[in-house]
Amino acid sequence: MDMCQHEGKGANMLQILAERGAESIVDLRSPSRKLKCSQNASDYADALQALGAAGVQYTCIDLPEGDDAQAIANEVLPLMRPLGIQAVINGSFDDVVEVADLISERLCPETTNGYRLSEARHDKARMHEVVDEAGLRSLRSVEVHSYAAAVAHMREGRAAWPVVLKPRRAGGTFGVSVCHNEDELRSAIENTIGKTNPLGGTIDMLLLQPYVRGTEYVVNREDLVRSSSDVQGVVDYVKQTLDALGIRNGPSHTEVMRTDEGEVVLLEVNPRFQGCRPHARDAAALGRSAFEAVADSFLRPAIFMAEAEKPYTSEKAVCQLFLACPCEQAGALNKEMLSLIACLPTFVTFNRELYPLNRFCPRQGEREWFSRTGRVVFPPIRCKGRTTYLLNSPGVILLSDADATRLEADYDLIRRNERGLYLPAEPPFDCLCCKDKEGRMALCDGINPFEEEFALGQTLSQCQLALQNLDLTICAKKDTVSTRSVATTRSSTLLYARRAFLSIPFGSLGTPPEADFEA
Repeated sequence: MDMCQHEGKGANMLQILAERGAESIVDLRSPSRKLKCSQNASDYADALQALGAAGVQYTCIDLPEGDDAQAIANEVLPLMRPLGIQAVINGSFDDVVEVADLISERLCPETTNGYRLSEARHDKARMHEVVDEAGLRSLRSVEVHSYAAAVAHMREGRAAWPVVLKPRRAGGTFGVSVCHNEDELRSAIENTIGKTNPLGGTIDMLLLQPYVRGTEYVVNREDLVRSSSDVQGVVDYVKQTLDALGIRNGPSHTEVMRTDEGEVVLLEVNPRFQGCRPHARDAAALGRSAFEAVADSFLRPAIFMAEAEKPYTSEKAVCQLFLACPCEQAGALNKEMLSLIACLPTFVTFNRELYPLNRFCPRQGEREWFSRTGRVVFPPIRCKGRTTYLLNSPGVILLSDADATRLEADYDLIRRNERGLYLPAEPPFDCLCCKDKEGRMALCDGINPFEEEFALGQTLSQCQLALQNLDLTICAKKDTVSTRSVATTRSSTLLYARRAFLSIPFGSLGTPPEADFEA
């Protein structure tokens, strides 16, 4: 079977498709993903070598720049028709949803979701309109282009504080704000309108929506299975929502809220894999990844259906910890602290900007030896400065353990000491250090360069103790607003819940540093 991996999840997806019998893979890359591939060149080289060894024909086509989906599709279709494409898998970039739908509709009608509702699948305003027309509860959204329009809407009593502002087309929490009053509303709009969208283009309009209190659930279509009765209502709602939007094939990532009154309401749907969803995370919790599930749905449908009939189970608790830098200036990450984290028993992998470090991490059975004999040696890692949304996080740390208590302990351990990860761009650091009661290096104003001999000759438990003794005293919080969090999430990957309760300073997503993020 010939597969088209459109904006797929990189090297992992290529190898999984090959393992499941794909004879030919066409990799369509938008300009944004072309850059991402260049950043992970070594992993793609390994994947392509594996494809060659398996006899899989691989073709890479770089999509032209531009916003005209019809023109882009018309340009690449002549290159693809001779290849006999039988399925298109959309990956993790929202900027090419319409292109993927057009290609799949014209080349593989049996596995396409069609183009008619393509706009509603990635334009949040149109999305809620379609869901509402289907008789499902959704958020009442108002399009605003300026502060004057937004404040007029509020003063007319057509919405109650607090409200949420978000771009109609964006991702990774970019431009999302929660506003409690007119001053916060003005600041949010002025700081977002006119900004460049990470997915391309300029943000010229925002959606104003009511703030919903309750428990947020994330449901990924490729993982929909029979669930326990307490979440079956959520699963049923998501299935109806996907039907309304015409998403019948391939991956999707849906976020809903079950309100304190017990109603389920749509936040948004993304017709792609969940962002920052590493193969290792799914495998740790469930025994198989989302990529494997989607590949099976096209290449091994009988196996996919058999798995879908099984009751939901989770082998391990999983936590995806998004780092949040509070520093205004760019700097460096503390390699020594990262080496300690890599030796924690719950550590699985680094992701996003920290992904290159995985080549230097000890395997599970080697960690205690590394913690006794010396640190893991990492190359320099730069930090771009303050974290303002998910996509500019310094990196992601994946933790997993069969014992949720151990997992939570290591999670809290990293969060308490996270400020010590962020160092100034240039040495010396000596003036920023102090000693704890036992004479070990301790945090001072959140900076911890460690002594040269720190962590040498330590046992694993002593390494954990060393981290525990490096607690940071968080400064008093300023005026805060509420936004969603996964601080209580120890997710099961397939379907998980989280309380929307975290308080952070308005307009400064990522502060305080213990804030948790989830893509």
